[in-house]
Amino acid sequence: MLKGEMGEAPRQALELQLEVGEFYGAEWLIPVSKVHMMGDVEVMGDGGLGFMRRMAELGARCVVNTTTNARCLDFDYVERLNQDAETTKKATSRPGSTT
Repeated sequence: MLKGEMGEAPRQALELQLEVGEFYGAEWLIPVSKVHMMGDVEVMGDGGLGFMRRMAELGARCVVNTTTNARCLDFDYVERLNQDAETTKKATSRPGSTT
């Protein structure tokens, strides 16, 4: 995977995991069958959103069962709950779109 034979997104994702593991002194990776992914714009901010968009543009796909956090935004009641319109716009726009 580190040579990119499965694509650029998996290569970058594994490279990042290896860096995190090195930081924490991990000696090996373990196989997983389920994972949890942070995906809330209000929590991960612009940096995390940018990373997720880059991965999506590179064709990243989950290959094991994946869960995400409950959302901090209720897309059906943004105005009624006085939620931040700019954050909602970021959370609902597609990579490469201008809206």
